[in-house]
Amino acid sequence: MGQWVEENSEVIVSLGVVVTFLIFMGVLAWRFRGDRRTTSTSNDVVCGYGIGFVLVVVALTVRLLIFGGPQSSAGLLLANFVPIMALSAFAMVFAHRRYVRLVKRNDGEVQSTRESIPQAAREYFRDGDFPSRAGSALSSEAPPTPVAATDLVSYWAFAALDSGDYVDFSRTIHYTTMVRGWQLSSPTLIEALPVLVAPFVRSGDKEWDPDVDRAFRRTALALLTTRFGSPVPA
Repeated sequence: MGQWVEENSEVIVSLGVVVTFLIFMGVLAWRFRGDRRTTSTSNDVVCGYGIGFVLVVVALTVRLLIFGGPQSSAGLLLANFVPIMALSAFAMVFAHRRYVRLVKRNDGEVQSTRESIPQAAREYFRDGDFPSRAGSALSSEAPPTPVAATDLVSYWAFAALDSGDYVDFSRTIHYTTMVRGWQLSSPTLIEALPVLVAPFVRSGDKEWDPDVDRAFRRTALALLTTRFGSPVPA
């Protein structure tokens, strides 16, 4: 058995490296399955790989100067594969940690924007029974008047900020204004439509772009603030 292991040491080491890497990738894929926000971006992976490359080169240089090079074929194989494994692991961990910080920052902005919604807007959309009005308008074949359509689009922008679900309400805005062709009475709102529908339009992207959500928040909040005034500090 020992002789067989010695004769096939290179193959065993290669298989061990490959299996370990596959297990590592499988665990990560399972851990973050279905969560588009924690998918590492290409730029972060490249950046992490570059930093890891510098660290690995320094570590290998120090090792060679102190201990010398590998003394066996298995050692040589390990010397070739370990840096690749280390670089891949470092790049993925680096990218994930950066993205986690980005997600936390985004979640904080979502909460801050929700708290910044003018109270007058909350009261207007609540007292006006807008969920029922929106349902009736969507189920009706006839489009609403431009004034009513403007009210409804403003309501969906408000509901998106209040719930944090930008894609769903952005989809409704896109469907009513871009597909069904509802006319709006507010030139400002018409100009803002590309930003308001962007979360839905970009929702099919492989990577989540926080700038799209950030632009939606700023635009929707600016529209509500312009119409209903700034929120009153508690």
